Amino acid sequence: MDTITHSLAGALVGHVLGSERNKYLLSSKKSVLCGSIAAAFPDIDYITALIDPLLFITYWHRGITHSVIMLPFWALILGVVIALFMKHLNQWRMYFAVSTAALMSHILLDAMTSWDLQIFAPLSDYRISLRYVFVIDPIVTGIIFVTLFSAYTLSVRWVSLIGILVLIFYFYALSILQHNAIITGEKASQYHDWEYEKIAALPQPFSPFNWKIIVSNDSGHWLTFVNLASNISDNNVFGTNENIFSIPRYYRAKHDLEWTYFPRFEGNADAKTVWTHPKFKLFRKFAHFPATSTVNTSNSGVCFWFIDLRFLIPVFDTPFQYGMCRNPNDKEDWMLYRIKNFSEHNKELVKLSRNDRH
Repeated sequence: MDTITHSLAGALVGHVLGSERNKYLLSSKKSVLCGSIAAAFPDIDYITALIDPLLFITYWHRGITHSVIMLPFWALILGVVIALFMKHLNQWRMYFAVSTAALMSHILLDAMTSWDLQIFAPLSDYRISLRYVFVIDPIVTGIIFVTLFSAYTLSVRWVSLIGILVLIFYFYALSILQHNAIITGEKASQYHDWEYEKIAALPQPFSPFNWKIIVSNDSGHWLTFVNLASNISDNNVFGTNENIFSIPRYYRAKHDLEWTYFPRFEGNADAKTVWTHPKFKLFRKFAHFPATSTVNTSNSGVCFWFIDLRFLIPVFDTPFQYGMCRNPNDKEDWMLYRIKNFSEHNKELVKLSRNDRH
C-alpha cells in the first residue's frame, strides 16, 4: 500500500492502544503519533532504489524492513528514538509496544498487494503476495481515515475496532472477487482449449471489481482486463484514448472479454538466450509473468526487452523493463540494460556486481 495509507493505519492502531485513563498505556495523542511514524518506517527502503534499481526490485524492496524476523529490532529502535524525541525515555517500553503493532499493520497491508513480501528476511527468501488489493486503493484509505477521524473526534476506542473489522470484511470481499476472476479465466481456458499451468487474478486501479486475469504456460500468457460488475464493454484497445481517465473503460464485461497473447520468447532463440543468460538472473527472480515486450534491431545491434505482466496497466508505460543488447559483430557479449521509468526509449546500462554475474 502507499505510505500515506500505512501511516493512517498506524495512527489507527495507536488510537486503539492509547488511553487517557490507564497509566500503563500511552496517551492517545502520543500513541497515535508513534503509530503513524512507525507504520511509515518500512518504506524507507525506497531510498535503496537510488543505489541499484535492479537489486531494489528483486531483493531490497519489501525485504528486511518488512520482515517479521526483523520487526522486534526495528520496533525497539523506533520505540527508543520516538521516546527520546518526545522526551519520555522512561516510557520506551510503551512506545516499543505501539511501534510493534504499527509495523505489523504495515506488513499485513503490504501482504494484500501484488508485490512480493519477504516476510522472513534475511533468514529466508520466502515470499508472500495475496494479490487482493491494488497498491493504491481509495476504499482502504477511506475506511481507515473515516474510522480514525470518528474515533478521535468521539474519543471512543470501540469505533476503531469497528473500523478494523470493516477493513477485514473488505479484504474478505476482495478475496471472493479474486476467486470469481480466476473462475472466469478457467472458463475462458476451457472455451478456447488453452493448456495452462496457472491462472492468476491481479487487482487493478479505480474499482474493486477491476481485475487482470493471466493464463500462463511455458510458451506465454493470455491476458485480459475484466470488470466483474459490468454488463457493458467499451471498444477501447491499447493505443487509443490514452489518458488516465479512460483507464476504467478498458475493463470489459465477463461475457465480452478480449484476450491478448504475450509470448515469453517470440519463438526466437536469441530471446531465450537472453532470458536464460547469467546476467539476467536478477530479473528472472523478480518477474512472475515474463514476456518479450519489444525487439529492437538496428545497425548498432539487437536488443531484446522483457516486462513483467504484473505491472501492465492500460495507458501507462510498463515499468521495470529490462533487456540485453549485443553488437552485430559480437556473437557472445550480451550487455544488460534497463528502460528508465517514465521513459519509452531511454535505456541505461546496468552494472552488475561480480556476485550477480553468475
